[in-house]
Order: sequence, then C-alpha cells, then structure tokens
Amino acid sequence: MPNLKDIKSRISSVQNTKKITKAMKMVAAAKVKKAESTVKAARPFADELVTLFRKMLATVDNHSIADLKVERGLDNYPVLLKNREITEKGLLVIH
Repeated sequence: MPNLKDIKSRISSVQNTKKITKAMKMVAAAKVKKAESTVKAARPFADELVTLFRKMLATVDNHSIADLKVERGLDNYPVLLKNREITEKGLLVIH
C-alpha cells in the first residue's frame, strides 16, 4: 500500500499534467483561430476567382473535360508554348 508521500507525489504529478494539458489546449485554440481568420480573409479572393473563371468559360464555345487526355495541364495549351511576338503588356496588381 502506498504511503502518504507517494500519494502526495502522485497528486502533484496529476495536477502538473492538468496544467500542461490546459496550456496545450490554449495554444491549439489560438492556432485554430488564426487558421480560421486566414481562411475567412481568403474567401473574397477565392469568390472573385470563381467568378472570373465562370466568365472566362462562358466566352468559350466548346469546352469538355472528356477531351483532355494529357499528362500535364500545360499540354492543353500548345499556343502558350510557341514563341510569339509580344504586342501587349499588362500589369496585374494583387492586394
């Protein structure tokens, strides 16, 4: 049977473990809150991208995923791989 000293040591150990667990939960909660705010901040950008892609697809007459049988997505755009004269320049600003 454990003596009084062993019991006090065990109680102290359990209390220290509780403190450590509580601190770890607080850190995890802070990380989750930060991740949530990052995701929420990115939503307007993602929504705008979806709108942009929908507008772009609406301007294309025929588009089908079934026709795409390539290893790399860039293979679908051979025009982009050809050397051509640059006639227009643009600037994309992302804030």
